[in-house]
Amino acid sequence: MKKTILFLLITIFTNAQWSISTSERNALISIYNQTDGANWSQSWDLEKDPYYWYGVKTSNGMVTELKLNGNLLKGNFPTSVFSLTNLKKLDLSSNKLYGEIPNLSSLSNLTYLNLSNNDFTGDVWSSYSNLPNLEEIYVGHNNCNISNTDFSGFSGLKSLDISKLNLTEIPASLGSLQKLSSLNVSNNAIVSFSNLSPLNQLQELNLANNNLNKVPSEIINFISLKSLDLSNNIITDFSSLSNLINLEWLSLENNSLQNIPNQVSNLQKLIHLNLGRNKINGSTSILGTLNHLQQLWLNHNKLSGNIPQDLLALPNLMCLSLQSNELEGTIPNNIPQICNISNNRFSKTQIENYLNTNSNNTDFVYSPQRYDNPKVIKTSINASTSLDQALSTSDGYSFTWLKTLDKNTYINSENLSISSVKETDFDIYTCEAIFIKNDTLYNIYFSDYREPITLEKYETLSTENPENRIIAIYPNPTKDFLYIKNQNYKIESLNLYDIGGRLIKTFSGKDEKLDLSNLPSSTYILNIKKTEGYQNFKIIKK
Repeated sequence: MKKTILFLLITIFTNAQWSISTSERNALISIYNQTDGANWSQSWDLEKDPYYWYGVKTSNGMVTELKLNGNLLKGNFPTSVFSLTNLKKLDLSSNKLYGEIPNLSSLSNLTYLNLSNNDFTGDVWSSYSNLPNLEEIYVGHNNCNISNTDFSGFSGLKSLDISKLNLTEIPASLGSLQKLSSLNVSNNAIVSFSNLSPLNQLQELNLANNNLNKVPSEIINFISLKSLDLSNNIITDFSSLSNLINLEWLSLENNSLQNIPNQVSNLQKLIHLNLGRNKINGSTSILGTLNHLQQLWLNHNKLSGNIPQDLLALPNLMCLSLQSNELEGTIPNNIPQICNISNNRFSKTQIENYLNTNSNNTDFVYSPQRYDNPKVIKTSINASTSLDQALSTSDGYSFTWLKTLDKNTYINSENLSISSVKETDFDIYTCEAIFIKNDTLYNIYFSDYREPITLEKYETLSTENPENRIIAIYPNPTKDFLYIKNQNYKIESLNLYDIGGRLIKTFSGKDEKLDLSNLPSSTYILNIKKTEGYQNFKIIKK
């Protein structure tokens, strides 16, 4: 009898020391071990109660939510999740998980499932098809296929992400889902949008990267729509935008636009507008009536002259990106507090004048500013030549000449002189001019990054000669984006590793711009796989 009582006391004490059952705690520890938990971004202290573990939510002694998105989980799908039978929400998105997704039918209480942005393979349909209580399904941006698009059994479905699943049409079954308010079918090859028409209750729609040449006419009456992503297409016909009078968020990024579509002026409730990475070189006055606009992206376009005053007159504008245009002249005092004007043509004097008037800006990092135009200098073997740029040491600059856009030549003079040109000198050069000023009112650290100077032989045009090959990266160090300069190489893939050899990011061989903005400051290795072999670059992320 005493032994029985002692056993019961030990059992009660053991279970009482955790906020959840020992079996569920063990399941969480197994998930941790299966996905390289020691190297997660937000790791767990296994000595503490699971109540305090990142991404774990409990209720009545049971794990009800597991949200480990973007946490560097690595490995196959952690099957120990199946022991958490009371889960209502599971989010493993944006990690490094791979392999096939198993059948999740044992998690019958799930209402939210997010496995997007991993490297899962196989048929994604079989993983969730027996979970009729799901209200939100996000399985896009993997390497999966989908064998069935009949979603009619998910009567309570509110949000669906089926991006990058090789779809050629909108699933017809979605028309029966009266609660569906968010649909992501980006990165497919959709050619038929006829099944969109019944979905006029949608509030969010993502059609990015579908090779569209017009805004689908099926959405013309989507007056409930608040968010629309049409980025990474080739749209020239925007007529169907006019009626979307309740739209608050719109992206037309990377559509080769030369002018802002007239229909945008009808969208009076817009708060966020992304027109970046186009070829816009005309007037921006059409945006002057968008009085609710708070965020405007016009980066990487062809805007020239002064910063447009009609943009600065927008009464609620808080964030303005004009990065990588050809703007110059006086920097207005009334630019928004969050305003990126880097990679334009503002001079040191213009920047200093702005800061003298706006001394509350203690740090100025709008860098680099671009100067000059691209140049081609032709010369011959054994001849002398000089690569010139306009800035001077007397103005407080220090210089670094770079070859192949990113390789330090260790030449720090204003101009680069070559007394006897060799074959290996024919290349692309840039000069980075660094200016640093410490003032009682403000600090300046920025660089004037010169446009490329190409040194060529008289008798050849290097861009037409397949024997003249260039592969380069710039700028390095970088704060956000890394650009690839490729001439006459076939790049198959680009992989970014940390100095410990762990794979951090994978890019397509077609990518010319790599987004490193979310990575911590550190040193990385970029491995470029070409048909001829591999080439590595050391990358410094500031």
